Amino acid sequence: MRRVTAIAAAGVIGLSGVGFTACGDDDSEGPAEEAGKAVDDAGKEAGQELKEAGKDADQEIGDDDGKSD
Repeated sequence: MRRVTAIAAAGVIGLSGVGFTACGDDDSEGPAEEAGKAVDDAGKEAGQELKEAGKDADQEIGDDDGKSD
């Protein structure tokens, strides 16, 4: 349960940055484009966290299916 809570917290923290993407940027991207990139980045990070958590859980319970990513 701790891992699920940690993963959920990481996702919320990652997604909370979406609201601040347009603040103080000096590039030519609009707020919608920057928000889209932030969502993409948060999704990638959350996916990596879930993958790592899954590997940790597999090791903890001894579930090894012989596949490597």
